[in-house]
Amino acid sequence: MEVQALPVACNLSQEELLSRMRAGIPPESASEYLARVKAEAKLMPDVLCADQHTNTDVQIDSNVDHTTSKSYGIPEPTVTLESWRLPNKKWRDRLLVEFVDLRQYLFLWRERMEEMVDCGEISIPRIPKRRDGISWYKICFGNECVIPEYFVKQYEKQQNSKKKPNTNSSTVLNSKTKPPIEFTEDGSPPFLQLILHIDHGTIERLIYDHVWSLQENEPLPTHKTLWLFALFSRLEKPLTGDVASTLTKLVRFCVSEREKIPEPLTIETKEQLSNLNILICIVEDYFKQRA
Repeated sequence: MEVQALPVACNLSQEELLSRMRAGIPPESASEYLARVKAEAKLMPDVLCADQHTNTDVQIDSNVDHTTSKSYGIPEPTVTLESWRLPNKKWRDRLLVEFVDLRQYLFLWRERMEEMVDCGEISIPRIPKRRDGISWYKICFGNECVIPEYFVKQYEKQQNSKKKPNTNSSTVLNSKTKPPIEFTEDGSPPFLQLILHIDHGTIERLIYDHVWSLQENEPLPTHKTLWLFALFSRLEKPLTGDVASTLTKLVRFCVSEREKIPEPLTIETKEQLSNLNILICIVEDYFKQRA
């Protein structure tokens, strides 16, 4: 049962209120004003997507650098793009259908694997804790990978918050440290058994870590695209504010990097363009988050 959040004593119906509003008639009382606010709220959709400001009449301070986004620290994408960089509607629709089918497939398999674990047919893989970003990064990209500064600072902050740091912990940053799961020197692909056993809180955390470790002017690795695609297949809706903000940052990064791909396309740049378009389309078309 829907609870009335704002009781208002007004003798006018919603149709009468809207009619007076369209005619430009000001409210005659405070009650009518509140009733108008309530009527307008009922007409609004549950989710709103703000458009970018394109008003050229707004005065911009010439002393302020507007070339980067203050919110995300990466260049704002331009409005116009060459058509050869953009996927057509048929491609986007097909990707969306296959992505939805994959999510349903993983949902069914997750239920099946829970039954198999309860019956003792399979065992749960030993995976790092949610905040063990360094171990997770090594799982994704290998033990010999260069740990981004973002994870190093995060690790140091965690270690400083502990009274007695445990030098035997899997989160200790050195070349001999290995996460509590088997993987190759190049890292582990997002295998089905691994993805299905990650809880949703860790899914959100890994998406956050992957996106915020992206480096401007560096190509998006195919390995990272695979991991983000797999994590998105387990990401539940509705999105939290932090996750929505992270996805918006990802779209801005991908659009910015897509603009820099030169023509003609080579094998490497064609793969890079496909990776960027896949992530952009999933975030925009399925999760409804835009740059």
